Amino acid sequence: MHDSELVHSYQRLTSSWGYFPLENWSVVTIKGDDRASFLHNLCTQEILQLQPGTGCELFLSDVKGHIIAHVYLQVEENSLRLLTVPDQATTIMDHLDRYIIREDVVLTDETNGWNSLVVLGPEAAPQLAGLADNRHATPLPALQQHWQHTPLILAGDYPKLPPCEVTRTDWLHVPCYLLQFPTNPPEFSQPQDDPSINIYQIFEAAGAHCCGNTTWNTFRIESGLPLWGIDFNQENLPQEVARNEQAISFHKGCYLGQETIARIDALGHVNRQITTLRFDGKDMPEPGTPLLAEGKQIGTVTSTCWSPHENSPLALAMVRRGFNAPGTQLESIVGAASVLNTLSC
Repeated sequence: MHDSELVHSYQRLTSSWGYFPLENWSVVTIKGDDRASFLHNLCTQEILQLQPGTGCELFLSDVKGHIIAHVYLQVEENSLRLLTVPDQATTIMDHLDRYIIREDVVLTDETNGWNSLVVLGPEAAPQLAGLADNRHATPLPALQQHWQHTPLILAGDYPKLPPCEVTRTDWLHVPCYLLQFPTNPPEFSQPQDDPSINIYQIFEAAGAHCCGNTTWNTFRIESGLPLWGIDFNQENLPQEVARNEQAISFHKGCYLGQETIARIDALGHVNRQITTLRFDGKDMPEPGTPLLAEGKQIGTVTSTCWSPHENSPLALAMVRRGFNAPGTQLESIVGAASVLNTLSC
């Protein structure tokens, strides 16, 4: 059953704005003259034409087409920055390093060098624009495409504010921006100079709501946003994650794992896929809960939340083909569930 704190937090974020720190999310940078062509040959997206200030979502896959990592790419002037969930930097670097032969490519784990947070809600863009230093152009209205990003200088009565970068994302069904800033810029020499403290204080003084993990989890499940290590892993194929439109180009040339991924596209389906479910009762299913149809297990719950929007428990689940169309009825130990179309911004 839901609690009043979740409902209050959810209402604030669907009517105003707030933020959620992405603690310890992995950051890997790729530098060198061959960085774009190198990554292009190892990922599912077309990235050669991406210009600084743009980006995309992509998968790194192995030679058999299985997922190595699910990554968000930001193209900078002299580097590529890869962002993903915690504890993935070493895996990504080890995988990429295997394929560096003579390419001019340098990999760096910069996880400890960046703070990342999500700024979300219908007032997110105007509030961020209003907090920008008036000496700098307000860039947010220009971010028309997902994964476009630009520098943002915040104003405030604080002596030390680091330069930030703001990125428009398509993660949630409410407007959602990714804000990133350096953890330890040179001018921040003392622990009390932690830049995140000043930024959070600026946000809260402007009326932003700091939401907890429960609220963030609710928004992402409502939006059908799966996370590596929770909803899928290295045993899965990219198309099973249901992010084809966002993360896979079916028109680019050869890349590692492309043969398998292209064969699946030619067949027109995978045998299982991440699916959003709404449960009819009030009991919350646990991750790992089996899903049944026609007396047989056809799926497994991976993430759960209480949805104020649906006034019901929701879940992400890996469900077998033939049972994942919207409206399909499934059974579980906590009662009946139906496949749901995800909400969209």
